[in-house]
Amino acid sequence: MRVLLLNDIQSFSGAEVIFNSIAEELKRRGHETRRVVREEIPSLWGIVEEFKPDIIHQHNCTHIGAATLTFMRRFPSVQTFHDYWPICRCRDHFVDGKVCSLVDKDGGRCRACPNYLGALRSPTFVKHMWGKDTHIVFTAVSEYTANKIMEFGYEEVIPIWNGIEIREDIHDSVDEGFVFVPAKADRAIKKGVHIIDAIAGQLPGVRFIHAGGGEAKNMKSVGLLSREELWDYYKKCSMAIIPSIWEEPNGLPCEEAMMYGKVILGFKVGGIPEYIRHYVAGDPQEMKALIEKLMGDPETRKALGEENRRVFLKYFTLEAMVNRYMEVYDRAIDRFKERGPK
Repeated sequence: MRVLLLNDIQSFSGAEVIFNSIAEELKRRGHETRRVVREEIPSLWGIVEEFKPDIIHQHNCTHIGAATLTFMRRFPSVQTFHDYWPICRCRDHFVDGKVCSLVDKDGGRCRACPNYLGALRSPTFVKHMWGKDTHIVFTAVSEYTANKIMEFGYEEVIPIWNGIEIREDIHDSVDEGFVFVPAKADRAIKKGVHIIDAIAGQLPGVRFIHAGGGEAKNMKSVGLLSREELWDYYKKCSMAIIPSIWEEPNGLPCEEAMMYGKVILGFKVGGIPEYIRHYVAGDPQEMKALIEKLMGDPETRKALGEENRRVFLKYFTLEAMVNRYMEVYDRAIDRFKERGPK
């Protein structure tokens, strides 16, 4: 199978990790792949004519615009939603420091949104644009995100959980008695690092280490880490916290910590509870209590971490994710034969 993969950019955050991981896993399975990012979009006609894809799989397209839709109309196609850009002009569905309270079907609130990104069309326009092409199969990276987008009127959005490649250094995993917070502190307030920093100030007996960039007052910040450095902190931490307060669709740190058999904490928002199976907090006080409880109970940490490792191996590996996408590719090919251009 020849798979053409499209995305805004080559590397930056979780969506780009998934974009590249899918391409690499498909190649390992013997499929031909071609990755195209925004710099190559002006050459897309020639790329398509030369590559002759069996299927087009597009990821984020905020900076690509509608140009790729011309090609998705001519081929079996899959569109993966990594965030809320089909229903939100700022992609995050997060306004004034809290989750946006509505799915704005008439576009009125969106026009007045203070976080509006000029590159994004209104949700009503996006829906109209996609609605003409009923052969395109839509997917999202969590059930929550899929359901939120379907609230806007999309007929079907298939949830496919993100997955990462299994690392074999799990045997190096130890518990060195610290809480690891892998989240960017400089991404406004949606990542919630400020909340965990405040909690750390109330728990002087607990060691917190923060990674991802930006500064924290009460936690040791180690800055942006390489992938190898990041794995080392996962291996050594007692637990990991994913502190997002926006409707985080997935959050790769969940899978990364699970792979190393660690307990994970997060807030009850977006798709996070689908990835974190034990502890999701409803508010900062509940989060503080959970941290205190677990840091005082190494046996529970060990048992729940081992369970997380088993869950990871069943649901959140790269192999499991690509297996699901292969099923969706077959579905898109069948749907194109039935509904696509004749």
